[in-house]
Amino acid sequence: MTTLCGLLRTKKCIDSNIDIEYVAYVLNSLLPNLAIGDQNRRVTKEIIENISIPIPIKENGDFDSKIQQCIVSRYKTLANNKQKLIDLLNVLNDVQIKPDIKL
Repeated sequence: MTTLCGLLRTKKCIDSNIDIEYVAYVLNSLLPNLAIGDQNRRVTKEIIENISIPIPIKENGDFDSKIQQCIVSRYKTLANNKQKLIDLLNVLNDVQIKPDIKL
C-alpha cells in the first residue's frame, strides 16, 4: 500500500455474509465511472467513502452470499469468454495468407 493505493476490506462482523469477489466485481464496474482527472484518472478516498455497493439480501434481511457467488460466477464466465475471443482474434491477426496467383 502507498499513498496512491489502499486496501479495502469488509468489517469482521459481516465477513461471512459478504463475498469479497462480489464486492471487487461491483467496484471494478463502478470505479471507472467515478474516477477524476484527465490523464492520471484516480479515485479519491472521499469517493470511495461515498460509494454504495448493492448487496443482494434474503427475505429475512440477511445478506445473500449464494446470490453474490452466483453473480461472481457469471462475471467470471463472461471474463473467460471475453479472453477466449481476444485470443482467437489475436490468432486471426497473426494469420498470413499467401495468395496463389497464376498468370
